[in-house]
Amino acid sequence: MKTKTTHRSTRTKNPAYMEYASDILNDELFKSMSMSQRGIFWSMRLYCWVNRDVPSNWKNLGDLIGTKENEIRKAFADEKLFEFFHLNEKMDRFICPDLEAYREELQIKQRRRQENGKAAADVQWHSKRNGNAIPDGMASDMNRNEMNGNGVVKGFLMRVN
Repeated sequence: MKTKTTHRSTRTKNPAYMEYASDILNDELFKSMSMSQRGIFWSMRLYCWVNRDVPSNWKNLGDLIGTKENEIRKAFADEKLFEFFHLNEKMDRFICPDLEAYREELQIKQRRRQENGKAAADVQWHSKRNGNAIPDGMASDMNRNEMNGNGVVKGFLMRVN
């Protein structure tokens, strides 16, 4: 079976996500899950972070996370895992809405930082305040007036043989 995981350098810009253990451990639904369900939960969640989604087909999902199809069926039987993973019917794959919301939040913050950085650069580039120079063209070739009589550029120390 072919997985969607790609080469590390082409994966998401955000290689990790922030999550507080207390938020998960104190979640009543998580507490009520069996250890098998918790393992499937974490495996699916990690794959969803890297790939955005996982197969909804029980066999393919089991192959992906390394467990048997009947374990997957059993884990989803009481529908607790459906509280954390939703079926995207268009793609016929599970997504984790919490992680997608977090990913969107990170993208919004990144866009804001980029916009603020560009705005700050524009202000600095076009500002006469704080002694910032405003470039008014490209540098030109040196002319003879910038050299002293020995062919050395004025203002620069050079070793002459």
